[in-house]
Amino acid sequence: MSEKPTPADFKDPDFWETRYQEGNLPWDSGEVDEHLAQYVTEAPAPGSRALDVGCGTGTNTIWLQRLGFDAVGVDLSPKAIEMANAAKGESGVECNFRLGDMILGFDVREKFDFMFDRGCFHTFSDPYDRSRFVENAARMMRPGGVWFSVIGSKDGPDRDSGPPRRSAVEIAGSVEPLFEIHSLIATTFDSDKHAEARAWIMVARRR
Repeated sequence: MSEKPTPADFKDPDFWETRYQEGNLPWDSGEVDEHLAQYVTEAPAPGSRALDVGCGTGTNTIWLQRLGFDAVGVDLSPKAIEMANAAKGESGVECNFRLGDMILGFDVREKFDFMFDRGCFHTFSDPYDRSRFVENAARMMRPGGVWFSVIGSKDGPDRDSGPPRRSAVEIAGSVEPLFEIHSLIATTFDSDKHAEARAWIMVARRR
C-alpha cells in the first residue's frame, strides 16, 4: 500500500477492505471529528435521525448516538463494519451499522434529518460518480435535512499524500442541483493529523 491510491482504487470495495484488514487507516484518529463536534454543539441539526457516511470504525456514529440522535453508520468495507460493531459493544451505545455503497446506492426505510460525511464525497474524481453520490444522499434525506461534509481542498501547496482534493466549483457543480449550499468554509482538515491539508467545511440543505 505504499503507492498513491488512484481514482479507481477509491471506487473499489476491495481496496477499502484491504486497508481495514491491514489496519492501514491514516484517516482514523479514533477521536470525534473536531468540525462535526463544533457544528453540532453550536448549531444543532434538525430532527433526530443521523447518517454517518463512510463511518469506518464508528467513532462519529457512536458520538452522535450519545448526543441523542438515532444514528446509522454506513461503510462499504465489511471489516470496517465489524470494527464499528465491536466499538459499539464496548461503548454500550445502541446505534446501527450497515454495509452500503453511496455510488451504487442501498436500501433504507427511514429518511434522515442529518448526514455527516468526513472524507467520503471527496474520494470521487468523476463528476458522474459525485452526482450519483448526491442523488443517493438526497434520496435518503428529508426535505430541509442538513448534509455536513469535510472535504479535501485544492487550495494550498502540492502534496503527495493526505485527503483527495476538490475545488469549490467541483463541489457546487455536483451538490447544488439537489442541495442548497448554506456555507463552504476554507479551513484545514484537522488540527492533529493532516493539519497541513487544506479542506472545505460544507453545510448544505436538502431542497
